[in-house]
Amino acid sequence: MAEIAASAAIFDERGRILLVLEREAWSYPGGRLEPGETPEQAVVREAREEAGVEIEVGPLLCTREWPDGFVLYVFAATIARGEPQPPPGIREVGWFDSAELPSPRSRALETLPDVLAPSS
Repeated sequence: MAEIAASAAIFDERGRILLVLEREAWSYPGGRLEPGETPEQAVVREAREEAGVEIEVGPLLCTREWPDGFVLYVFAATIARGEPQPPPGIREVGWFDSAELPSPRSRALETLPDVLAPSS
């Protein structure tokens, strides 16, 4: 069965993207859907759990499926409440220029060119 996850692409006023360092890799705030959860519900929960912020979910920016069946939905999002900070289980949270991303990176960040591309 496919694993499905949802992530939030959150940018600040300077155009930097919010990333979280979970386990050994940097990624968008996000994670796997829980039973009965929609991708939109999952991304709100994951942003709260991984970055300590409440978000407003915007449009779906891209969907990617990898050969192993892992599916990722990446949504545009804005912070409605809170300042990003690492809750327990997250090593670090930070704002990064898309041209200077930290390493190592999760495969989710392979979608960043699609996220940054203007929608046609």
